[in-house]
Amino acid sequence: MQYRPRQSSQLLFLFAILLFFSHCKSKPKEKNAPKGSQAVVVDVLIAEKEPVSNIVEANGTVIAGEYVELRPEVSGRLTYLNLAEGRPIAKGTVIARVNDADLRAQISRSKVQLDLAK
Repeated sequence: MQYRPRQSSQLLFLFAILLFFSHCKSKPKEKNAPKGSQAVVVDVLIAEKEPVSNIVEANGTVIAGEYVELRPEVSGRLTYLNLAEGRPIAKGTVIARVNDADLRAQISRSKVQLDLAK
């Protein structure tokens, strides 16, 4: 049997009509039923062949499966930040540098004090 879209849509239409008439079959009248209640409103849709999309749109929030929270041992202003979002980082890579001018000053002061002590 060969597929013919015209025939299948006609069969679906015929099925919808039969369903409509089987639902509207005369039933025994109730004594207290109003006279205008015999009509039934039915919505009929004709089934047609349509392409189906594989795209799903949804609202929501994206949360990373893995993340790292960085906390410096020393507080201060960052002067260098080497992070590329979404890329892995190798062990030992310098990620950030804190402004260390005051630490360098302490080192040079300690060196001067060492020289004076010698």
